[in-house]
This record gives sequence, structure tokens and C-alpha cells, in this order.
Amino acid sequence: MNVGSECVFESIVAKIFETAGYSVNQNVKLQHRSGDIDIVAEKDNKRYCVEVKYLQLYERAVERIYLTGKTFEMTPAVVVGSKIDERKRSYYLEKYPDLILIDITNKMKIKKPFGPF
Repeated sequence: MNVGSECVFESIVAKIFETAGYSVNQNVKLQHRSGDIDIVAEKDNKRYCVEVKYLQLYERAVERIYLTGKTFEMTPAVVVGSKIDERKRSYYLEKYPDLILIDITNKMKIKKPFGPF
């Protein structure tokens, strides 16, 4: 993986949120053992914790952002720069209710609940 590409992609995703009127904080450090949040986006009193992955998505990352969202009363979301296999997509959405999962195939079409996509 190219760490530079991952950082650039994360910055692009953050900029999309900002352009759509969200307040954005990147690389939010948590005192909780769950680690950091790539992006916290907030608009209209609704907060999202967003995990950004440039190429591959692993369940450990999905589970972590989901649990972080639930712990800190945020809606968990994952944005991936590649296509997520339909079986994996179905699996994640069934196992992690309320998870918003955006990949290259749908990030340009989604209007709700994320205005920027």
C-alpha cells in the first residue's frame, strides 16, 4: 500500500465533507483503546465517524469504526476508494446495522444520509 495515496484520499474525502457544509476534524485521537478516527464529520447535530480506506477493507477496520461510533454516539461510516465485493458488502451491512458503506461504485450517487456524496 502507498501510504501517501491513502493520506491524499483521506484528505479528498474530508474536503468533500467540508464542501458539503460539514464541520470536519481529521485524525481524531481517542482516549479510548479503539484508536483514532480518520474523520469526524458533523452537520445538523448529526455526527459521523468515518474510516477511510484507499484500497482494501478488512473486517477489523469495519468492526473498530462501528464500535467506536456506538461508543461515542456517532453514525459509523466507511469510505473505500476501490470496489467492495457484493458478498462482503451484504455481510458488513447485515452484521453492522446502521453502518454506512461507500465505495467507488456508489460514492458519486449517494445523496442521503451523506450530502457530499
